[in-house]
Amino acid sequence: MLYAPAPAAPQLENRNPRFSASPLLVSGTEAYVNGEYLYQDYLYDDYGSNTNGSGGTPLSPRAGDINYPTNNARYGGNAADLVEFRIDVAPDSVAYRLTLNTLLESDSTIVAIAFDTDRDQASGGSILSRDPGAPFPGTDEVIFTWGTGAEHARWNGIGWTTTPLATPSTDLEANQITVTVPRSVSNPAGSWRATLATGLYDPTTGGWLRPQQNADAGTPGGAGGVDPTPAGIFNLGFRFNEPVLSRDTPPDTNQSTAIRNKQPTQYAHDIDFTALAARMNSSTVPSSGLQIRIFPSRLQLGEGQDINAYPAYRGQLQPYSLYVPTTYDPGTPAGFVLALHSLDEHYWQYNGTMLHQQFGEQRGAIVATSLSRGSDGWYRDYAEYDVFEMWNDVASH
Repeated sequence: MLYAPAPAAPQLENRNPRFSASPLLVSGTEAYVNGEYLYQDYLYDDYGSNTNGSGGTPLSPRAGDINYPTNNARYGGNAADLVEFRIDVAPDSVAYRLTLNTLLESDSTIVAIAFDTDRDQASGGSILSRDPGAPFPGTDEVIFTWGTGAEHARWNGIGWTTTPLATPSTDLEANQITVTVPRSVSNPAGSWRATLATGLYDPTTGGWLRPQQNADAGTPGGAGGVDPTPAGIFNLGFRFNEPVLSRDTPPDTNQSTAIRNKQPTQYAHDIDFTALAARMNSSTVPSSGLQIRIFPSRLQLGEGQDINAYPAYRGQLQPYSLYVPTTYDPGTPAGFVLALHSLDEHYWQYNGTMLHQQFGEQRGAIVATSLSRGSDGWYRDYAEYDVFEMWNDVASH
Protein backbone atom coordinates (compact mmCIF):
# COMPACT_ATOMS: atom_id res chain seq x y z
CA MET A 1 0.00 0.00 0.00
CA LEU A 2 2.90 2.38 0.61
CA TYR A 3 3.60 2.48 -3.12
CA ALA A 4 0.08 2.08 -4.49
CA PRO A 5 -1.58 4.85 -6.51
CA ALA A 6 -4.22 6.98 -4.83
CA PRO A 7 -7.71 5.44 -4.82
CA ALA A 8 -10.64 6.86 -6.73
CA ALA A 9 -12.33 9.54 -4.64
CA PRO A 10 -15.58 11.01 -6.02
CA GLN A 11 -15.34 14.08 -3.75
CA LEU A 12 -12.06 15.01 -5.42
CA GLU A 13 -13.35 14.56 -8.96
CA ASN A 14 -14.42 17.27 -11.38
CA ARG A 15 -17.60 15.75 -12.79
CA ASN A 16 -19.04 19.05 -13.97
CA PRO A 17 -17.10 20.13 -17.10
CA ARG A 18 -16.90 23.72 -15.84
CA PHE A 19 -14.35 22.66 -13.24
CA SER A 20 -10.97 21.13 -14.03
CA ALA A 21 -8.39 22.30 -11.45
CA SER A 22 -6.82 19.73 -9.14
CA PRO A 23 -7.90 19.99 -5.49
CA LEU A 24 -5.57 21.79 -3.08
CA LEU A 25 -5.90 19.24 -0.25
CA VAL A 26 -4.34 21.65 2.26
CA SER A 27 -6.90 23.07 4.66
CA GLY A 28 -7.17 26.82 5.17
CA THR A 29 -5.70 27.67 1.76
CA GLU A 30 -7.00 29.15 -1.50
CA ALA A 31 -5.94 29.41 -5.12
CA TYR A 32 -6.83 30.94 -8.47
CA VAL A 33 -6.24 28.39 -11.24
CA ASN A 34 -6.98 29.18 -14.89
CA GLY A 35 -10.32 30.83 -14.28
CA GLU A 36 -11.32 28.87 -11.17
CA TYR A 37 -11.28 29.93 -7.54
CA LEU A 38 -10.70 27.21 -4.91
CA TYR A 39 -10.96 27.33 -1.13
CA GLN A 40 -10.08 24.23 0.92
CA ASP A 41 -11.72 23.98 4.33
CA TYR A 42 -10.92 21.76 7.33
CA LEU A 43 -12.50 18.34 7.77
CA TYR A 44 -14.69 17.54 10.78
CA ASP A 45 -14.95 21.14 12.00
CA ASP A 46 -18.75 21.51 11.78
CA TYR A 47 -19.69 22.06 15.42
CA GLY A 48 -21.26 25.50 15.32
CA SER A 49 -21.33 27.81 18.33
CA ASN A 50 -19.22 27.49 21.46
CA THR A 51 -22.30 27.61 23.68
CA ASN A 52 -20.71 26.61 26.99
CA GLY A 53 -17.74 28.99 26.82
CA SER A 54 -15.09 26.31 27.31
CA GLY A 55 -13.73 26.49 23.78
CA GLY A 56 -11.03 24.29 22.34
CA THR A 57 -8.71 22.68 24.85
CA PRO A 58 -6.14 19.85 24.71
CA LEU A 59 -7.90 16.47 24.41
CA SER A 60 -11.04 18.16 23.09
CA PRO A 61 -12.17 17.01 19.61
CA ARG A 62 -14.06 20.27 19.10
CA ALA A 63 -14.62 23.79 20.37
CA GLY A 64 -18.21 24.17 19.18
CA ASP A 65 -21.00 22.49 21.11
CA ILE A 66 -23.79 22.01 18.56
CA ASN A 67 -24.99 18.43 18.10
CA TYR A 68 -26.64 17.11 14.97
CA PRO A 69 -30.19 15.78 14.93
CA THR A 70 -30.37 12.10 15.88
CA ASN A 71 -31.62 11.10 12.41
CA ASN A 72 -28.32 9.64 11.24
CA ALA A 73 -29.79 8.36 7.99
CA ARG A 74 -30.34 11.98 6.92
CA TYR A 75 -27.52 13.87 8.62
CA GLY A 76 -24.83 11.36 9.60
CA GLY A 77 -23.65 13.78 12.27
CA ASN A 78 -21.74 15.69 9.60
CA ALA A 79 -24.05 17.04 6.86
CA ALA A 80 -22.90 20.69 7.11
CA ASP A 81 -19.16 19.97 6.95
CA LEU A 82 -17.71 22.02 4.08
CA VAL A 83 -14.77 20.39 2.30
CA GLU A 84 -14.22 22.71 -0.66
CA PHE A 85 -15.74 25.76 -2.36
CA ARG A 86 -15.17 26.63 -6.02
CA ILE A 87 -16.16 29.36 -8.46
CA ASP A 88 -15.95 29.27 -12.25
CA VAL A 89 -16.73 32.28 -14.43
CA ALA A 90 -18.10 32.35 -17.98
CA PRO A 91 -19.37 35.22 -20.14
CA ASP A 92 -23.01 34.34 -19.48
CA SER A 93 -22.95 32.78 -15.99
CA VAL A 94 -21.04 32.03 -12.81
CA ALA A 95 -20.95 28.52 -11.33
CA TYR A 96 -20.50 27.86 -7.62
CA ARG A 97 -19.61 24.36 -6.41
CA LEU A 98 -19.74 23.11 -2.84
CA THR A 99 -18.23 19.81 -1.77
CA LEU A 100 -19.42 18.42 1.55
CA ASN A 101 -17.90 15.73 3.73
CA THR A 102 -21.26 14.01 4.16
CA LEU A 103 -24.32 14.31 1.92
CA LEU A 104 -26.80 11.49 2.48
CA GLU A 105 -29.92 13.31 1.26
CA SER A 106 -29.99 16.04 -1.37
CA ASP A 107 -31.77 18.61 0.80
CA SER A 108 -30.11 17.97 4.18
CA THR A 109 -27.86 21.02 3.97
CA ILE A 110 -28.39 24.72 3.35
CA VAL A 111 -25.59 27.03 2.22
CA ALA A 112 -25.44 30.82 2.02
CA ILE A 113 -22.93 32.67 -0.16
CA ALA A 114 -23.36 36.29 0.93
CA PHE A 115 -21.72 39.08 -1.08
CA ASP A 116 -20.86 42.58 0.09
CA THR A 117 -20.39 43.88 -3.44
CA ASP A 118 -19.11 47.35 -2.45
CA ARG A 119 -17.21 46.14 0.66
CA ASP A 120 -19.15 48.61 2.79
CA GLN A 121 -20.94 47.19 5.84
CA ALA A 122 -22.94 50.40 6.16
CA SER A 123 -24.84 49.61 2.96
CA GLY A 124 -26.84 46.52 2.07
CA GLY A 125 -28.95 44.30 4.27
CA SER A 126 -28.04 42.61 7.54
CA ILE A 127 -30.70 40.00 8.28
CA LEU A 128 -30.73 37.59 5.36
CA SER A 129 -33.96 36.64 3.61
CA ARG A 130 -33.39 33.08 4.82
CA ASP A 131 -32.08 34.01 8.24
CA PRO A 132 -29.74 31.56 10.02
CA GLY A 133 -30.03 33.54 13.26
CA ALA A 134 -26.98 35.78 12.84
CA PRO A 135 -26.58 39.08 10.95
CA PHE A 136 -24.52 39.48 7.77
CA PRO A 137 -24.08 43.28 7.74
CA GLY A 138 -23.38 44.88 4.37
CA THR A 139 -24.84 42.05 2.28
CA ASP A 140 -25.94 43.29 -1.14
CA GLU A 141 -26.57 39.89 -2.75
CA VAL A 142 -26.84 36.36 -1.43
CA ILE A 143 -27.12 32.96 -3.05
CA PHE A 144 -28.82 30.14 -1.15
CA THR A 145 -28.86 26.49 -2.07
CA TRP A 146 -30.29 23.44 -0.33
CA GLY A 147 -29.46 20.76 -2.88
CA THR A 148 -32.93 20.49 -4.41
CA GLY A 149 -33.33 24.22 -4.95
CA ALA A 150 -31.52 27.56 -5.08
CA GLU A 151 -32.36 31.23 -4.83
CA HIS A 152 -30.70 34.60 -5.41
CA ALA A 153 -31.67 37.57 -3.22
CA ARG A 154 -30.74 41.23 -3.78
CA TRP A 155 -31.07 44.02 -1.21
CA ASN A 156 -33.28 46.75 -2.68
CA GLY A 157 -32.90 49.31 0.09
CA ILE A 158 -35.89 48.24 2.16
CA GLY A 159 -35.95 44.48 1.74
CA TRP A 160 -34.95 41.53 -0.41
CA THR A 161 -35.88 40.91 -4.03
CA THR A 162 -35.64 37.17 -4.61
CA THR A 163 -35.16 35.25 -7.85
CA PRO A 164 -35.50 31.46 -8.06
CA LEU A 165 -32.52 29.80 -9.72
CA ALA A 166 -32.37 26.66 -11.80
CA THR A 167 -32.34 23.46 -9.77
CA PRO A 168 -28.74 22.83 -8.74
CA SER A 169 -26.79 19.80 -9.86
CA THR A 170 -26.49 17.60 -6.78
CA ASP A 171 -24.26 14.53 -6.85
CA LEU A 172 -24.78 12.28 -3.82
CA GLU A 173 -21.77 10.13 -4.67
CA ALA A 174 -19.38 13.07 -4.95
CA ASN A 175 -21.20 15.05 -2.22
CA GLN A 176 -21.17 18.06 -4.54
CA ILE A 177 -23.77 20.76 -5.15
CA THR A 178 -23.28 23.06 -8.15
CA VAL A 179 -25.35 26.21 -8.60
CA THR A 180 -25.22 28.15 -11.87
CA VAL A 181 -26.25 31.81 -11.71
CA PRO A 182 -26.93 33.70 -14.98
CA ARG A 183 -25.14 37.03 -15.24
CA SER A 184 -28.52 38.57 -15.96
CA VAL A 185 -29.33 37.77 -12.32
CA SER A 186 -25.94 38.45 -10.71
CA ASN A 187 -22.92 39.86 -12.51
CA PRO A 188 -19.88 39.85 -10.20
CA ALA A 189 -16.90 41.95 -11.30
CA GLY A 190 -13.88 43.41 -9.59
CA SER A 191 -13.51 42.42 -5.93
CA TRP A 192 -16.59 41.17 -4.07
CA ARG A 193 -16.40 40.36 -0.36
CA ALA A 194 -17.94 36.96 0.39
CA THR A 195 -19.08 35.16 3.53
CA LEU A 196 -19.75 31.44 3.23
CA ALA A 197 -21.92 29.62 5.80
CA THR A 198 -23.41 26.13 6.02
CA GLY A 199 -26.17 24.67 8.17
CA LEU A 200 -29.09 22.24 8.07
CA TYR A 201 -32.07 22.85 5.81
CA ASP A 202 -35.53 23.09 7.33
CA PRO A 203 -37.90 21.68 4.68
CA THR A 204 -40.90 23.10 6.56
CA THR A 205 -39.82 26.75 6.56
CA GLY A 206 -37.27 26.73 3.74
CA GLY A 207 -34.74 28.14 6.19
CA TRP A 208 -32.18 26.91 8.71
CA LEU A 209 -32.72 24.45 11.54
CA ARG A 210 -31.96 26.30 14.80
CA PRO A 211 -30.40 24.36 17.70
CA GLN A 212 -32.37 23.77 20.88
CA GLN A 213 -31.03 22.43 24.18
CA ASN A 214 -31.25 18.74 23.30
CA ALA A 215 -31.14 17.24 19.82
CA ASP A 216 -33.99 15.12 18.53
CA ALA A 217 -34.61 13.45 15.18
CA GLY A 218 -35.38 16.70 13.39
CA THR A 219 -33.64 19.43 15.37
CA PRO A 220 -30.02 20.01 16.39
CA GLY A 221 -29.13 20.48 20.04
CA GLY A 222 -26.40 22.08 22.10
CA ALA A 223 -27.86 25.42 23.20
CA GLY A 224 -26.09 26.45 26.40
CA GLY A 225 -25.66 29.10 29.02
CA VAL A 226 -23.28 31.30 27.05
CA ASP A 227 -25.38 31.03 23.89
CA PRO A 228 -28.96 29.95 24.73
CA THR A 229 -30.25 30.77 21.21
CA PRO A 230 -27.52 29.59 18.83
CA ALA A 231 -27.48 30.44 15.15
CA GLY A 232 -28.12 27.63 12.71
CA ILE A 233 -24.59 27.96 11.27
CA PHE A 234 -22.40 24.89 11.66
CA ASN A 235 -19.43 25.80 9.47
CA LEU A 236 -17.89 28.95 7.98
CA GLY A 237 -15.57 29.19 5.00
CA PHE A 238 -12.51 31.37 4.34
CA ARG A 239 -10.90 30.58 7.69
CA PHE A 240 -7.21 31.27 7.21
CA ASN A 241 -6.32 31.99 10.86
CA GLU A 242 -7.43 28.98 12.89
CA PRO A 243 -4.91 28.43 15.76
CA VAL A 244 -4.77 24.68 15.04
CA LEU A 245 -1.63 25.53 13.04
CA SER A 246 0.17 26.79 16.14
CA ARG A 247 -1.16 24.90 19.17
CA ASP A 248 -3.02 21.84 20.47
CA THR A 249 -6.55 23.05 19.76
CA PRO A 250 -9.32 21.88 17.40
CA PRO A 251 -9.67 23.37 13.89
CA ASP A 252 -12.98 25.05 14.75
CA THR A 253 -11.63 27.07 17.70
CA ASN A 254 -11.96 30.58 16.28
CA GLN A 255 -14.98 29.66 14.19
CA SER A 256 -16.95 28.57 17.26
CA THR A 257 -16.41 31.94 18.90
CA ALA A 258 -17.42 33.88 15.79
CA ILE A 259 -20.66 31.90 15.53
CA ARG A 260 -21.37 32.30 19.24
CA ASN A 261 -20.85 36.06 18.92
CA LYS A 262 -23.21 36.12 15.91
CA GLN A 263 -20.38 37.46 13.74
CA PRO A 264 -20.13 35.23 10.64
CA THR A 265 -18.79 38.15 8.58
CA GLN A 266 -15.66 37.99 10.72
CA TYR A 267 -14.62 35.59 7.95
CA ALA A 268 -15.74 37.74 5.03
CA HIS A 269 -13.12 37.40 2.30
CA ASP A 270 -12.49 39.20 -0.98
CA ILE A 271 -12.95 37.20 -4.19
CA ASP A 272 -11.12 38.74 -7.14
CA PHE A 273 -13.41 38.23 -10.13
CA THR A 274 -11.03 40.27 -12.29
CA ALA A 275 -8.32 37.68 -11.62
CA LEU A 276 -10.80 34.92 -12.44
CA ALA A 277 -11.77 36.53 -15.75
CA ALA A 278 -8.09 37.01 -16.63
CA ARG A 279 -7.39 33.36 -15.78
CA MET A 280 -4.59 34.38 -13.44
CA ASN A 281 -2.82 31.83 -11.24
CA SER A 282 -1.86 32.11 -7.57
CA SER A 283 -1.90 29.89 -4.49
CA THR A 284 -1.45 30.18 -0.73
CA VAL A 285 -0.45 26.52 -0.30
CA PRO A 286 2.87 26.70 1.59
CA SER A 287 5.98 24.87 0.42
CA SER A 288 7.27 24.40 3.98
CA GLY A 289 6.13 24.66 7.57
CA LEU A 290 3.00 23.13 9.06
CA GLN A 291 0.13 22.02 6.86
CA ILE A 292 -3.19 20.31 7.58
CA ARG A 293 -3.44 17.93 4.66
CA ILE A 294 -6.25 15.73 3.31
CA PHE A 295 -5.90 12.29 1.72
CA PRO A 296 -8.44 9.91 0.15
CA SER A 297 -8.69 6.56 1.93
CA ARG A 298 -9.04 3.14 0.37
CA LEU A 299 -11.40 2.13 3.19
CA GLN A 300 -15.13 2.39 2.60
CA LEU A 301 -16.65 2.89 6.04
CA GLY A 302 -19.62 4.99 5.03
CA GLU A 303 -20.12 8.70 5.71
CA GLY A 304 -20.43 10.90 8.77
CA GLN A 305 -18.98 11.01 12.23
CA ASP A 306 -19.70 10.05 15.83
CA ILE A 307 -17.03 11.24 18.24
CA ASN A 308 -18.39 8.89 20.91
CA ALA A 309 -17.79 5.78 18.78
CA TYR A 310 -14.96 4.13 16.85
CA PRO A 311 -14.22 4.70 14.08
CA ALA A 312 -15.33 8.23 14.93
CA TYR A 313 -14.59 9.70 11.50
CA ARG A 314 -15.95 7.45 8.76
CA GLY A 315 -15.64 9.48 5.55
CA GLN A 316 -13.29 8.63 2.71
CA LEU A 317 -11.40 11.90 3.14
CA GLN A 318 -9.14 12.01 6.19
CA PRO A 319 -6.95 14.81 7.63
CA TYR A 320 -3.44 14.81 9.07
CA SER A 321 -0.77 17.25 10.20
CA LEU A 322 2.42 17.53 8.18
CA TYR A 323 5.51 19.57 8.97
CA VAL A 324 7.90 20.23 6.07
CA PRO A 325 11.26 21.74 7.11
CA THR A 326 12.35 24.98 5.47
CA THR A 327 15.48 23.21 4.22
CA TYR A 328 13.50 20.59 2.31
CA ASP A 329 14.57 20.08 -1.31
CA PRO A 330 12.02 18.07 -3.32
CA GLY A 331 14.85 16.45 -5.27
CA THR A 332 16.71 15.25 -2.18
CA PRO A 333 15.57 12.39 0.11
CA ALA A 334 14.65 13.53 3.63
CA GLY A 335 14.03 11.75 6.90
CA PHE A 336 10.46 10.90 7.85
CA VAL A 337 9.14 10.94 11.42
CA LEU A 338 5.82 9.44 12.47
CA ALA A 339 4.70 11.53 15.46
CA LEU A 340 1.60 9.55 16.40
CA HIS A 341 -0.85 11.24 18.74
CA SER A 342 -1.51 10.03 22.29
CA LEU A 343 -4.65 8.42 23.70
CA ASP A 344 -7.59 10.86 23.62
CA GLU A 345 -5.61 13.21 21.39
CA HIS A 346 -5.81 14.16 17.72
CA TYR A 347 -3.67 15.01 14.71
CA TRP A 348 -3.06 18.53 16.03
CA GLN A 349 -1.48 17.39 19.34
CA TYR A 350 2.07 18.45 18.42
CA ASN A 351 1.27 21.53 16.38
CA GLY A 352 3.33 24.48 17.58
CA THR A 353 5.55 22.36 19.84
CA MET A 354 9.32 21.93 19.87
CA LEU A 355 8.86 18.50 18.29
CA HIS A 356 8.59 20.08 14.87
CA GLN A 357 11.68 22.19 15.48
CA GLN A 358 13.75 19.33 16.86
CA PHE A 359 12.81 16.68 14.32
CA GLY A 360 11.84 18.94 11.43
CA GLU A 361 14.28 21.83 11.37
CA GLN A 362 17.24 20.43 13.32
CA ARG A 363 17.22 17.07 11.55
CA GLY A 364 15.70 18.16 8.25
CA ALA A 365 12.92 15.58 8.54
CA ILE A 366 9.29 15.59 7.44
CA VAL A 367 7.01 15.03 10.45
CA ALA A 368 3.48 13.59 10.11
CA THR A 369 0.66 12.97 12.59
CA SER A 370 -2.41 10.99 11.54
CA LEU A 371 -5.94 11.31 12.92
CA SER A 372 -6.26 7.51 12.68
CA ARG A 373 -10.05 7.64 12.56
CA GLY A 374 -10.38 8.76 16.18
CA SER A 375 -8.67 9.48 19.47
CA ASP A 376 -8.51 5.92 20.83
CA GLY A 377 -7.86 3.42 18.04
CA TRP A 378 -4.68 2.08 19.66
CA TYR A 379 -3.09 2.04 16.18
CA ARG A 380 -4.72 -1.25 15.36
CA ASP A 381 -7.03 -2.12 12.45
CA TYR A 382 -8.45 1.10 10.95
CA ALA A 383 -6.11 3.28 13.03
CA GLU A 384 -3.01 1.43 11.84
CA TYR A 385 -4.21 1.44 8.24
CA ASP A 386 -4.70 5.21 8.44
CA VAL A 387 -1.04 5.69 9.38
CA PHE A 388 0.17 3.82 6.31
CA GLU A 389 -2.30 5.61 4.05
CA MET A 390 -0.98 8.91 5.37
CA TRP A 391 2.57 7.69 4.72
CA ASN A 392 1.59 6.84 1.15
CA ASP A 393 0.10 10.31 0.69
CA VAL A 394 3.25 12.03 1.98
CA ALA A 395 5.41 9.96 -0.36
CA SER A 396 3.17 10.70 -3.35
CA HIS A 397 3.64 14.44 -2.83
